[in-house]
Amino acid sequence: MLLSNLASGVLFVVLPLLVLKENSGPLLATLIIVAPLLAQTFASFLWGALSDRLGRRREILVAGALGAAILYVFFPLVSPPVLLLLRTLQAALIATSTLVYALSSEGSTGSVGIRLGNMMAWSNVGSLIGLVVVFPLLTLQNLDSPLGWDLIGVLALATALSALLLASAGDLPRLKATVSLRNILKFRKGLKIVYLSAATFPLAVGNYVAYTTLPVYLNDGLGSDGFFGWPMNSFEQLAIYSIVTTAIAIPLCVWVGPRVEGIRWRRIALVLTPLGYAAFWLSYAFTSSYLVFFVIWAVPLYPILSLAATREITDMTVPEERGRGIGMWNAVYTLGGLLGGTIAGITLQGGDSYREVFLIGTVLSALGAVTLCVVIVKSLQFSFRGPSSATGESKPIEALPSIGTKDS
Repeated sequence: MLLSNLASGVLFVVLPLLVLKENSGPLLATLIIVAPLLAQTFASFLWGALSDRLGRRREILVAGALGAAILYVFFPLVSPPVLLLLRTLQAALIATSTLVYALSSEGSTGSVGIRLGNMMAWSNVGSLIGLVVVFPLLTLQNLDSPLGWDLIGVLALATALSALLLASAGDLPRLKATVSLRNILKFRKGLKIVYLSAATFPLAVGNYVAYTTLPVYLNDGLGSDGFFGWPMNSFEQLAIYSIVTTAIAIPLCVWVGPRVEGIRWRRIALVLTPLGYAAFWLSYAFTSSYLVFFVIWAVPLYPILSLAATREITDMTVPEERGRGIGMWNAVYTLGGLLGGTIAGITLQGGDSYREVFLIGTVLSALGAVTLCVVIVKSLQFSFRGPSSATGESKPIEALPSIGTKDS
């Protein structure tokens, strides 16, 4: 996971700014971040369903990483529109990495939350190393240059090595192939995963409206004076933004992991993180302060949201359907990201102000808090003031008494 995530932070920095340097406009600059999410939307669920069906997760992980590594070779040779298509295909292959969280939940050492938190922490370590390693290369003007080929070489080699390590990772949990294609959308707990995924959709849209706007805003004026006056181009500034938030996310993931074991903690987190995002984007709408943008961007809320949702899903599923469950939540979130980035690109291309874009993100993130709260209270039958277990460990849902029975 460390190696396969080396590329993620780097590409967020490099690709949209390269597109802008080609004078392709803000729409393509935002699409090169979010169009790959369209592939991930379907691929996350597809890979999860396939791994449940075959009972094999490792083989799918290895194939996805190898395919993604090969595609890097073509990046410097194509025009921005073709690069967008290649990056979209690559994102579909790399979406196999969501299976690692299913594998983590099926392990036997420590609590599920701790394993999930540690795995996400290592993913962020990879992103951080990738950003630091390639920082000297960020003066490049295009990928078809010595610096561009150096960058591609680093990313391709790291991704290929991740496939090698996955292939030799020793014994991993293997499931029985019990899921039929006819039941691929059915879960033993009914529609709870569908409700949780759908409730997260408005938040995903709002977040990516803001996420995809920042590179354009930095390039268009916010970063015109460099990094707090220090001469740096847009690539280097956006890299520093990503380095700082990723570095903070590493210990945060380790801290959040054991806490999402508690039902109350993780469900309150699912409601409060959208409110935090709404406050962030509202602040962006009413300031042009470089310091405010930098400090807010440095606060990583996504690990809290993702770990809480993933841990909730592991309680809703048995191992034979967990790949599909985690894949569904990720698919819906990336679909929201696709829509959010498209909204941002169209709005900016139409000449609207950055304030209007960030206000859209604010409203949608606040709506996400409302929808998640409704689902948690109504569908999952949870009271925010109810007691939690003394140990903070969550009980399986099937162990809770049903409403209307003599047990309750």
